[in-house]
Amino acid sequence: MKTYIIYAPINFDENNLTGGNKRFLELLKGISAKNKVILLCGHIDKIHLNKNIKSIPMDNKKLPYMPYEIGFFIKNIVKILQIKKSHYNYTITWSSNAAVTLILAGFKNIILLLRADLVEYIKADLLSINFKTKLYLYFKIFFEGISLIGSKKIILQSKYDKKALLKRHRFIKEQIEKKIFIQSNNINPSWVQNYKKTYEIKQNAPIKILFIGNFDSYRKGFKVLLEAVNDLQKEKYNIKLGLIGGGLYLEQYKQLYKNNKQIKFYGPIFPLDIDLVLNYDFIMVPSLAESYPNVIMEALYYNIAVYGSKIGGIPYILNNPSYLFKPVKKDIKEFIKAKISNTQYITDARNQNLIRKNLTFNWSEKIINIIEK
Repeated sequence: MKTYIIYAPINFDENNLTGGNKRFLELLKGISAKNKVILLCGHIDKIHLNKNIKSIPMDNKKLPYMPYEIGFFIKNIVKILQIKKSHYNYTITWSSNAAVTLILAGFKNIILLLRADLVEYIKADLLSINFKTKLYLYFKIFFEGISLIGSKKIILQSKYDKKALLKRHRFIKEQIEKKIFIQSNNINPSWVQNYKKTYEIKQNAPIKILFIGNFDSYRKGFKVLLEAVNDLQKEKYNIKLGLIGGGLYLEQYKQLYKNNKQIKFYGPIFPLDIDLVLNYDFIMVPSLAESYPNVIMEALYYNIAVYGSKIGGIPYILNNPSYLFKPVKKDIKEFIKAKISNTQYITDARNQNLIRKNLTFNWSEKIINIIEK
């Protein structure tokens, strides 16, 4: 039985679990099934713990004027350095900033699971690139480089992530490329429910499109999807749009579209209401920057047709040009028209079965094999 230190400077709030947080808990469950775990994180509910997990409570209040992960380390440095003296085999973390603090503290065998291309995410959110934002990006890239050099292994989700990382750090490419391993997500993690979509054609019924994602960032593409659907509705296309998710911009867009009765904002729903999801005809993921979205994986599992933008890791999942679109209003409008013509989305849902088969496996077991080999 090995011992893992898992360092996660975040909260696991049951009412606000992101896809990344769910993946973390999935790995925690898989590792602790046969190994001991020393868990360093913010709040976590007891339902996620078992006899093999020793959870060390951490102070997770944000310090002003510094990145959250750095502040988390500073506030908990005494506990963290005490844990470093323990006997352990591996140290796992999910963020470059967190990895840098562990490297500087002298932790060994650091496994860095990068779940997102944060630099591209930041670029997608910036309204303009100026000297200040460039400086911020250079700072992020510098810290990312340190984390890559100091980690024993780097586990990414897709070939896209690897290409982006090596391009950004071309001066240390030879040093880090040999450490990089790629492991895609699966569509059958433990949190998915045993539901499957069945399609029925109803004459004159509206085509219902669903968006699932947060409203904290324009990166998710909700703005351009709303504009495209609103235009199509004005052109007398019989379609409805539902949006699940909460965040900073939710109220602003609810007000903007309050007079459109064919657009419904559900707000955040935890846990996700699968009956509601399966009441829609297809899901669209119009992200402006994305790595490996769990929304697509879950849609595939539930047999509901899903389409995504030609961005980041999405083409590596859907792997078919007919399931992809550019995240701009004109292209989204034409794409939706094509999919609702002759109920093409029903055919696509059936044809996406091959993707489902290839992405059905034990994800945490594969991650553990990479770590321990």
